[in-house]
Amino acid sequence: MKKVLIITSRKAYPILQEAINELKQQIVGEYAIDVKELPIDVISLATSEFLEYHFEKLYLSSYDYVIVPGTVKHDFRQLSEKRGVKIVKSPSRISLLKTMFLIGLDKFSPSIPGDDIIRKHLITLLDKARSFYLSKSKGIKVGDLIVPYHPPPFVIGFYLNHKWSSKWLKKYIQKHRPDILYISNESYEQILDNNDLDNYILAIPPELVRLEEISDRAKILYGLSSSQIRDYIDSSYILQVNINDPAEIREIMEQWGEPTNIIFNLVITSWKNILEMLYKAKHYDKAVLSTWITSISSLYDLDSHSLHAFLMELFREAGISLVVVAEFEEKLFWSLREVLLSRDLLTLSSYLDIEPRDLGLDLLYIKDKEYYDIDLGRADRVIIAENETAKQQRYNIDPLGIFKIKVNHSEECIEAMYIGRKGRILIKGKSEESIREIILREKLVSSMSHAFYLGKELGKAEEALRIGKNYEQEKPLFKKPYTIDEE
Repeated sequence: MKKVLIITSRKAYPILQEAINELKQQIVGEYAIDVKELPIDVISLATSEFLEYHFEKLYLSSYDYVIVPGTVKHDFRQLSEKRGVKIVKSPSRISLLKTMFLIGLDKFSPSIPGDDIIRKHLITLLDKARSFYLSKSKGIKVGDLIVPYHPPPFVIGFYLNHKWSSKWLKKYIQKHRPDILYISNESYEQILDNNDLDNYILAIPPELVRLEEISDRAKILYGLSSSQIRDYIDSSYILQVNINDPAEIREIMEQWGEPTNIIFNLVITSWKNILEMLYKAKHYDKAVLSTWITSISSLYDLDSHSLHAFLMELFREAGISLVVVAEFEEKLFWSLREVLLSRDLLTLSSYLDIEPRDLGLDLLYIKDKEYYDIDLGRADRVIIAENETAKQQRYNIDPLGIFKIKVNHSEECIEAMYIGRKGRILIKGKSEESIREIILREKLVSSMSHAFYLGKELGKAEEALRIGKNYEQEKPLFKKPYTIDEE
């Protein structure tokens, strides 16, 4: 039996202890787990001197593993070697401790946060899941792809009719790599000039069949009605036929004898019929189903696209394996990235035979449906602020002292604890402005950089208090906006 010591803070101790009691029931006989709290409320703010001082008091050598929070910035490699015990960093969320034990504590590091280790492990596991499903998939072959009768795997298409520039759009596609590119009447000229897209499967509408330079490269004809099947059934194309009522699927299959070159595209035009359509469609085991996910999400007046994750789960249940994404209006921008991430999470959950957890929260990104252009007027000079330059500049701690900031949702206020030359002063208020005024009145800051920092953090804390969100100092309140270059 392996002995494990988990280090935590005073505030996190009761929550962690409850999680450990549940974890012990799931890993009976494998590990003996102890929990030790250090005399600090937020352990991620602990200095290396504080940690080393308290670690000297612990009998670390009596344990096989010592788990420290992944949010602690200290590198524990030297201490691990000195004390002869494997010290490893945990993931930032207590709920992921079970995942840490399932992966194996030997896989974790004294210097790399546990979140990074889990992320790498999941990427490897996702590759295994994809290979597993691809090896057993049965459906319609489109080029080198198989669009299965039932997901996973999901096949993702992307509709090229966009407000972004051709150069930006090319980079976007190369970054996220959808499986199929859907060419519109307006976008085919972009494709003809883009030789880098030769590796993609292309889908075109019937109007472009006459253009040999694009039709010869295409594998799918989309946007067909059931009455057009006869015109193209003997062609080399896979036909993506629009279906307004799932009963049409049976009629077409009876007429053409379960054809191997027809994909049935469910046209969902309102929220009234979505569940009925999906329920009826799932009964056709030998039919390949598709739908345009953004045609559905655009009907819903939501700024948050965690909706796409919910729809993908419905599609998995209904047996829709080809999902097409369009970004023809501003509130749909970045839908491709969100749908691809949903696909990966759902593929993993199917492979592991577990329910997807926090799927919507992992995709949550709040934005407006329209971006306004504000005229700032003429500038005499333009200075570009580079992030890398800012990172290289050394940050000097304010000689007057530091602040620890938290949001107290139970008392509906922001708390800013000053620690410095003037002692320990707790300032409580409901707004950034009210706390800022006290800081200035009491003269608790002496540097401009510190004042800018406090303005940023107190503003985040006020917004967290207003919308009921967790706040953690020096961490983003929301996920950063999507960019093509993000890893």
